[in-house]
Amino acid sequence: METVSSDGVTSMFPSPLLEAEIDNMGTELKGVLEVLYTSRKVLLQAESFVDRLNRSGGLRHYLAYGGYAQGSYLIVGEGFDYDEMYAIPGRPLSDKAVELVARFNYTNLNDDKSGNLWW
Repeated sequence: METVSSDGVTSMFPSPLLEAEIDNMGTELKGVLEVLYTSRKVLLQAESFVDRLNRSGGLRHYLAYGGYAQGSYLIVGEGFDYDEMYAIPGRPLSDKAVELVARFNYTNLNDDKSGNLWW
C-alpha cells in the first residue's frame, strides 16, 4: 500500500490537503499546463492537469483530469502583486481596490459511483 498526496494550490498547511492509499501502486504520470496574463486592469489565468496512477498486478489504472479558467477586472485600482516564491498572482497593488472576478472549474475524478452512494 502506497500513499499519494497533494498540497493543492498551497503548501501553507502542515499536512497535505488531499491524501489516499493506493494498493499495488506502480508508476505515476502527471502533467500540468498553466497560462497567466496580467495588465494594469486585467488578470487572466488558466490551468489544466492530468494525473494517471498505473497499478501493478493487472489492476486498472486511475486517471483524474480537470482544469480551471478565471478572469478578473479591476474596477478601481491598477496592477496586481506577484508571489515569486509560489509563482502565483497576488492581490491588487492599489489600496481600496475593487476587483470583479469570475471562475470556472471542472474536475473529473473518474469515480465509477458517479456521486451515488451504492455500497
